[in-house]
Amino acid sequence: MSLNVTSANRSSRLAVVTRHSWRIRSSTQFVVAHPKQYHGQRVSVTGFAHVDGESFVLYCDKASAKRLDVRALSIAQRRNGPLHDYLNNRWVTATGIVDAEAHGLWNFPCELLLDEAHTARHQ
Repeated sequence: MSLNVTSANRSSRLAVVTRHSWRIRSSTQFVVAHPKQYHGQRVSVTGFAHVDGESFVLYCDKASAKRLDVRALSIAQRRNGPLHDYLNNRWVTATGIVDAEAHGLWNFPCELLLDEAHTARHQ
């Protein structure tokens, strides 16, 4: 999981601007614990992915993924977009819009409407 927690409105945090839009870099664990704080915001989170076709879940760490912890982030892939099976069982950085009102099939704390995802180094 990423340990960088950033926001545009807190002095202890750093905002990242990309392509004329705000992107908040945050830990998967913090977004899952406080989804309403991130509702409607574009964020980048890093975690351990379980991907199987349309099912894409980002966990805080490998142990959480192994026990299928529901304190994880459901990733909503675009209907006509590519599937991301190649990211299964890897550390992944995902960027998208947080929807604190959507909870996925397994009643996760929130969903992330995926814009992009790629492998990440685990630190």
